[in-house]
Amino acid sequence: MGIQSAQKSNNYEDIVNLLHSNQNDLIIVNNVKISVFDIAHIYESVKMGDNVIEKIIAAHDKVLSYGLNQGKETILAIDLATGATIAESYGTEHSVDWQLDDNFQGKVVTIHNHSSNATFSPTDLFTFSTEKRVYMSVIQCHNGKIFSLSKTTEQYKPLSKETLESQLFDDFKNSGIKKSSDSKINYILDKYVYNLQKQNNWLYKRSDSNGKQNIN
Repeated sequence: MGIQSAQKSNNYEDIVNLLHSNQNDLIIVNNVKISVFDIAHIYESVKMGDNVIEKIIAAHDKVLSYGLNQGKETILAIDLATGATIAESYGTEHSVDWQLDDNFQGKVVTIHNHSSNATFSPTDLFTFSTEKRVYMSVIQCHNGKIFSLSKTTEQYKPLSKETLESQLFDDFKNSGIKKSSDSKINYILDKYVYNLQKQNNWLYKRSDSNGKQNIN
């Protein structure tokens, strides 16, 4: 399965120093850039070894490249202890199905792409809520923006898909949005996930090539 990596709770400066090499842009795919500082912000305080960080960066590169070239979603699940790819799956333009092997007992970070450049969907949130082995879930958008959710405690309440979908439906119903191209859609999705993270003691973060950013 891979060699256990020396784990530590990485701070922002540690990750920047590890990754920095004469340029700030760590990943460039079809002119879409992901900076060292974005990666450092998203993964600071995550307990993992240096080689796992490098595997995670490779996963970001892979899902972004696949998404931009194929126009479809793909997902990788990376073992936080070893950096090994535990699951890999390919889907459609707007969804991807995947699952962890029943015998796997560790913790993973999942990374998948969104061509819509939007944050987590109800399906994404349902999987994150109910799959205890997913410590962190990350969305790599096709414009370079990154969204992440991580669990801050072992005691969390799994959410039903019906609850997640009905809450989002209520948010949209009260928004006045009448067409799919409305620019307010991603803002509403953002606030929806932000409110869920407060209710469930998760940590929600965003980084979009402008340095360190949080959802307010």
